[in-house]
Amino acid sequence: MKININEYKDIPVCHISFDKPLINYDEDTKDSYISTLKNVTNVSINFMESSTIHEIKDDEVNAILRKLKKLDYKYAVLWAEGSWPIDNEIDEAIIKTFSTYDNWLVAGHILNFKNKEPRFHEQCVIINLKEIDNIKWLVKDEILKKNYTVSKENVHDDYTPYWIKPTEGNGGTIDPANIFDRFLWISLKEGYTVLNIDFDIRNKKVCVYPEDEQQWTQLYANKKYWNTLTKKQQRNFVYDIKENNPDKKPLFEFLNMSNNMIYVTNTEQVPHDENRDIEVIICPASGLSQFKYMANNLKTMEQVIWVDFSKAQMDWLQNLIRNWNGINFKEYYENNKPDKVNIIYDESKVDEFFNSFESQQKWLEAWYKIKELEHRFIIVDIMDSYEDIISIVKPNKNVFLQVSNIWSYEANYFDSGINVYCKLICYINQLLKKSRKLYFSGDVGGSYKDMVDIGRRTWI
Repeated sequence: MKININEYKDIPVCHISFDKPLINYDEDTKDSYISTLKNVTNVSINFMESSTIHEIKDDEVNAILRKLKKLDYKYAVLWAEGSWPIDNEIDEAIIKTFSTYDNWLVAGHILNFKNKEPRFHEQCVIINLKEIDNIKWLVKDEILKKNYTVSKENVHDDYTPYWIKPTEGNGGTIDPANIFDRFLWISLKEGYTVLNIDFDIRNKKVCVYPEDEQQWTQLYANKKYWNTLTKKQQRNFVYDIKENNPDKKPLFEFLNMSNNMIYVTNTEQVPHDENRDIEVIICPASGLSQFKYMANNLKTMEQVIWVDFSKAQMDWLQNLIRNWNGINFKEYYENNKPDKVNIIYDESKVDEFFNSFESQQKWLEAWYKIKELEHRFIIVDIMDSYEDIISIVKPNKNVFLQVSNIWSYEANYFDSGINVYCKLICYINQLLKKSRKLYFSGDVGGSYKDMVDIGRRTWI
């Protein structure tokens, strides 16, 4: 088990995904579709500021939850594929909501349909780690079915009670369909109230209901099919989804990222001052951090290869290099920000970047040298055409490959599966053959590598 503990270690929440699907799919549902759902969920929870554990097995859950408690975590969130948090605010909502409750072990999306046993909808469940040591649990065992009562009020409609409480008496045994429901019935058996998740938390997560319209969804959530559509058709499709199938919209928004998303600032930290005698930099056309790498290696820098699958992103970057004088970035951004696109702009990241230089004069000296470098701009999907990049890299040079979060980027997981990592390995191997030395920075599989001499670390 590997716990990815982020820098915000004071957040007592850990997000967990499973190695196998929790949802009951049609027999003819393709593995590639299920893989897409799982990958998007994994990547999304990986961007949380709190801690994460990926791809665990059912029979590992008990031990993992107990270990998390020993590490002073308070809550664990178990995610089914096709659901994920929107942003970090969900952690604050979880802590605020459940700190007021006593005598509970698990909370989830309770479904209590007439003439059926209650169960959890396969989105996520929240575990109260304070109580985890009080249960004795074997995954494969049948569970004594405790009698219960439900609240008269519902979160919505007439089948989502606020809680389920155990009452006197038993009603045989039950073998729950999945691990979520197993938690529900174990909780009742052990005398705990089962809680429903309130709207404060619900509004900070999404569920694309993978069990619904499986055949239609998997057709369009196929990257090869998607790429046969024109840009206009793609945009129109996403807009139509909003009206006719709003629950599916978050899934297809990932596919449309190349059309309508621009990263003016980076999501990761500004690089440290570190000179590696880099001569060639290959990097995405996003944010400001790439300029810091160049500034650190100006004495040796020769070539910058900008790579991105977004024309809008590349246009922004080209205009920035050609037209900005290096002074008052915030003003330049306000006067030149593109229309009709979603923009990622964090003013604190702008301040962090410029504060990393000794003075404005030092930055301006670096900026005008950067502008004079050989800049190559390539609009390409690295997943398909990394050879186009390698062909223009100057041979026998010290090369720095900066991939940011490209290999953890949601849009790259549609109908890709293991091919994502296979292509990354091939890409790196080709660059190793052409370069004198190859350094690598970026997020791969939830692990961030920073300026790694990849020739000495091929095992990673």
